[in-house]
Amino acid sequence: MILAAPVARAAEPAGEWEFGAYLRTGAARASVEGARRGGYSLGLPGQKFRLGNEGDFYGEARVGRSFELGSGVKLRAVWGGALYDPTPTPDHPRYTLKQAFAELQGLPALPPQAAIWFGRRAWHREHLHIVDTDYLLPDTGQGVGIHGLPVGSGLLGVAYFAKSIETLEQGVQRDVNASRLSVDWSAVPMGSQGAQGDLRVQGSLVRGRAGATGERHGHSLSLRHRSSADMESYRLRHLTWLQFASGRSALDNGFGSFAGEGGRTARRLVHAVEGQFGAWGGQALVGVERGRNEGAAHRDDGWVAGGRLSWDVAPRAKLLFEAGFNERRTGDGGPVQHLSKFTFAPALAGKPGIHGRPELRLFVTHVRMNGAASSALAMPGGARSVTLVGLQLETWL
Repeated sequence: MILAAPVARAAEPAGEWEFGAYLRTGAARASVEGARRGGYSLGLPGQKFRLGNEGDFYGEARVGRSFELGSGVKLRAVWGGALYDPTPTPDHPRYTLKQAFAELQGLPALPPQAAIWFGRRAWHREHLHIVDTDYLLPDTGQGVGIHGLPVGSGLLGVAYFAKSIETLEQGVQRDVNASRLSVDWSAVPMGSQGAQGDLRVQGSLVRGRAGATGERHGHSLSLRHRSSADMESYRLRHLTWLQFASGRSALDNGFGSFAGEGGRTARRLVHAVEGQFGAWGGQALVGVERGRNEGAAHRDDGWVAGGRLSWDVAPRAKLLFEAGFNERRTGDGGPVQHLSKFTFAPALAGKPGIHGRPELRLFVTHVRMNGAASSALAMPGGARSVTLVGLQLETWL
């Protein structure tokens, strides 16, 4: 009798699939011929109030699968991509690989919740929907890292990223070989009486070299506090970001600009609140940013304030209202720019609440600006106001 040798078998799937997707699309018309159909803001992150002001097409999907490798070790593989077009309808969408990484959890030398990863990923993203801004999103590059390490009362993560960045300097295209070391300490309990809260601290060190022009460095630091109160009749959440960046680092703790000989020093303070009180929901924020490019004679500053209100008038219908105000002083010493935006949008929705989706909206948006803002936005004929009318679908899974 011949006994066959045992055959090595591939890892058995754990049957754990994950999937997420997001889509926004629509159509809009502007009252001023030749004017853009959305995207009105003064250019600083967090100044674009998005309701009825998207002005683009964007679709994103993420799929992942987990596998048990035995002895408590789990392998997780994730892929995510996006299609984007700067016009409301997808005439010429561009594809972007958002993430493609593998993660190992349950390794013998690590705590059970810790994981090692490698590949391309968006690391610890924190997003505020009303202004379509990632306040924490180190932009993706090829990297390796670890997270979920218990340190003190929180969890520690460390990641290293490498990226090749193209810059244009005095008409010459240069390639910058950049790297970033990021540290994240999260889930630190900081609650108050009657509420739950946590603190996140994240910092990055950036280094880059562009040929013979030498090394270019930067660093950044972000502190985020979150508190929430969930009662039977209402839900309320507060978010505060205090952020600093210098040199070639960005305020979101990612890579900053490598153009020019100097970097940028900036700081930002943002407070946001969102809640749901029965049929009424809302989200609002106020924020200020102060910055200066190295060698510039003037600072590049701005502030923003505004909010959105949602009213569920029926199980599948709601009324939306949004108002936002921007101000910016640019680094060239030009006049102060002002912009205000107002939107009314009746909507059909698959779920109630301010975050209930899918949502099909008919919107009317009115944007007003002063002469300096009109010039900066290249408004046709120097127009200082524009009205947008359109239909938009937004959904996430």
